[in-house]
Amino acid sequence: MIFGIDNLETTKDFNVNSKVLEQASDTAEKLTELECKLNGITCYVIEMEGGVEIQSYTEEAQDIFNIHYDDQVDELYNFLNQALKIID
Repeated sequence: MIFGIDNLETTKDFNVNSKVLEQASDTAEKLTELECKLNGITCYVIEMEGGVEIQSYTEEAQDIFNIHYDDQVDELYNFLNQALKIID
């Protein structure tokens, strides 16, 4: 079996996938902040909603995040599949 979003069958598969996506998001966030800082791009916008501060990416930072996130998901799936071949 090749592990990926299209091959999730068991609860364990979904749990592993959740960890992959969580790690991809964490890494993409750090890479986005770094890229924004290095290139002088405003990374976050802070808005008030119902008396609560809401922080979100600027449009440009969101585009950067999306690229890094997709790359990280691909790399982590690739790593996981290589590791599974060794384990089996």
